[in-house]
Formats: sequence, C-alpha cells, structure tokens
Amino acid sequence: MPSFSRRTFLGYSAAAAGLGFCDRGAFADPGGFPVGLQLYTVGQDLEKDFEGTMRRIAEIGYRQIEGGLSIAGRDAKAIGGLAKSLDLGWRSIHTSVPELQGGAQRIFDQARENGIEYVICAAPWAKDPSRIKPLDPSDPLFKSAGKYAPFVNILNNLTLDDWKWLVDVFNETGVKAKAAGLTFGYHNHNFEFKKIDGVMPYDLLIEKTDPQYVSFELDCGWMVSAGFDPVAYLSKHPDRYRLLHIKDLAPNQPAGGILTTEVGSGTIDWRKIFIAAKKTKVTGYYVEQEPPYERPPLESARISYDYLHRLTI
Repeated sequence: MPSFSRRTFLGYSAAAAGLGFCDRGAFADPGGFPVGLQLYTVGQDLEKDFEGTMRRIAEIGYRQIEGGLSIAGRDAKAIGGLAKSLDLGWRSIHTSVPELQGGAQRIFDQARENGIEYVICAAPWAKDPSRIKPLDPSDPLFKSAGKYAPFVNILNNLTLDDWKWLVDVFNETGVKAKAAGLTFGYHNHNFEFKKIDGVMPYDLLIEKTDPQYVSFELDCGWMVSAGFDPVAYLSKHPDRYRLLHIKDLAPNQPAGGILTTEVGSGTIDWRKIFIAAKKTKVTGYYVEQEPPYERPPLESARISYDYLHRLTI
C-alpha cells in the first residue's frame, strides 16, 4: 500500500479543489482515492515487459492496481513485491467461479499474504457447463470474441437456475472470505441485465445475496452498455458497492457489442457517478479499457489517468 493514508489524500484533494489546481502535482482525484488501474488494460504489455510496464504505470501516476494472483507468468509474491517497490497499492484481485471451486482457501491464503482486501469474482458461470453445446469452429462468436468465445458461449446460455445457484455460491464464498479477513465481491458485465423469465439476474444477485458477506464492484461501462444507469444503482443500493470500474464508452457503439475509449473521451458522465459514489461505501476505483485500442494501451492509460486526476467533484 502507498505510504500516505486515505485521510492524507482527502486533505490534499480538498486543498487542491479549493485552490483550483489542475496540474499533475495537484490531488484532484475524485472521491479522494488514488486512481487505480485494472491490469487487464495493459495485459499485452505486461506479457512483453512485466517490470517495465509496471514501472510505466507508476510513472504515469497510478497508485493502485487490480489484477489476478498470477499475471504474465509471475506469481502473487513477485507481483506484490514489485508493486510495493513502485509504491503501487494492491488491494483487490479478480478470480472466477471455476477457480474458487478449485481452491477458494488457497486463493484466500495468497490474498492475505499479499495484503489483499477484496476478492472479486469477475463473471458468472454455469452450474453444469457440460450441458452447453460447444461452439463450432466456424461460429461467428470466434470472430467477435476471439479466444474468449467458449467462455462467452457459456455466459450467453445461462439459465435462471444457474443464477439462483450462483446466489448460493456467492453467499457461501462470502462467509468463507469474511472468516479469512477478506471482503468478497462480484463484478458485472452485461450478461446480468438480460431478463430470464421476467427476472433480471443482476437484481436477483443484489436482492438474494447476503449484504454481510457479498459486496459488488460496479463496472460502469458494462452497465451503461446494457442500458442501465450506474447512478441509479449506486443511489438505490448505497451499502452494497465497494469498488468501481471506470470504463468509458465510445460514441458509436457496435450492435450487440461494446467499444470502449479513454476515460473522459466517451459518453459517460463521470462527475454524476462520482457524486453518487461519495454517498455509498465505495472505497476505490480502477480504470479499465477493453481492446481494440486506437492508441498503445499505456498511452490510453495515461489519457484516462490525466482526466481523472484533474476531475474535481
């Protein structure tokens, strides 16, 4: 974690806003939290040059990262050690239902060893994936989703029973996470907003998971792409959210897909979202951008950082 405290950061933020500072040295980061980066944004760069890319992230000004316990062939100890040397806080990780089923306690143990606070399930899953017919190699989904096509195929075929099963999985996982001193949460895409038999899965998750054990990381971009308003959800469920993904949408969205852009360059009103988030239990946020990119990912990450760093609420 960075050497400065959240209270110190809030103080800097208030002073900067009062003086009208907007340069890189002024702390105008919305919410008073250091701007974070979800490492998926620069995944290809990490594969090519892990240390150099992490160093560049810190040089841009990011002070928090979010990623898995294993990145670009590095284990949690290596990731955590390098992050600490660069003054990059690492308090949240992403995992999956299959990984949790394969060894939740191992994930919790590694998380605690590296000072992680939040274990976030990054997507839903099927109770019995074998029931879903595999894709034919010629399926158009391979063109749009690439190597993730088989994964997306499963998510496209979830039933209401799958979502009800996930409620139980998340509640049970949340209990175990809390016993380990961690906070368990769920990260949305847009699959959660497609009604099944009149039921919206995302609302089902919020209503049926136990607030004592299950929190939410709100991916604003995915929610907006599904046609829903992050401000409305933050306002309606202020006690459920702990983290945000700051993902902006390009003006012209492809049919049935999502096209992201640098934060502040798209269509989402971030000031309204951060104003709403200030009234919740949100404790931090991470910039995330999805491929394809118009610019090199690290350049896009810099543009997003500069926008947020200068955004006053």
